[in-house]
Amino acid sequence: MGVFAPGFVRLEALRSRERQLAEQVDALRHKIDRLEEERERLRHDVDYLESVVRSELGHARAGEVIYKAEAVAPEGAAPPAGAQSPAEGAGPTHLNS
Repeated sequence: MGVFAPGFVRLEALRSRERQLAEQVDALRHKIDRLEEERERLRHDVDYLESVVRSELGHARAGEVIYKAEAVAPEGAAPPAGAQSPAEGAGPTHLNS
């Protein structure tokens, strides 16, 4: 039995790898199905297309103004990473300055 052990171990390793790859293929097939469904919705459902463009790209209808609110940290808490202090963010930014 000792002579066959290395071959058996290799065979089990290959079977395990095959199962892993089959699971990845299955997951990718499901992802492809979801993406194809979304593509069809984007092509044929104007309301869905508008909602995606507005939410993901930040577009607005003519005459609309988009306001973005930031969460305020509780008093004494550290501000979120990348947040500007009130002095840094104060006032409008002008291109001609």
